[in-house]
Amino acid sequence: MVLAFALISLIGLPPTAVFFGKIYLFETAVQSGLAWLAVIGTVNTLISAAYYLRPVKAMFIDSAEDEADEAPMPRPSNSVLATMGLVTAGVLVIGLHPGLLINAAEAAVAAIFS
Repeated sequence: MVLAFALISLIGLPPTAVFFGKIYLFETAVQSGLAWLAVIGTVNTLISAAYYLRPVKAMFIDSAEDEADEAPMPRPSNSVLATMGLVTAGVLVIGLHPGLLINAAEAAVAAIFS
């Protein structure tokens, strides 16, 4: 489930952090007169979606047919589960509240370039 969420995040679907990063990047490109660059980025996102969704399909749709033949998977350790949960929660929090990271980044840029 965490891998599927990570792959969906890489595509840039809402409500993930990558979605807002791509929105800001494409918006800045268009405002700077580089709309062609935003178009290339959008096409790249669509191409990457085709690659990133294939494993998700294999995990949830194709695996239902093969589950009877496979041995049960061992349970991950608690530290692995905690790490996966924290990373997933972090991506979701930044995706749902992008202002937290954006305000910190703007303050850092202002401190560096002023």
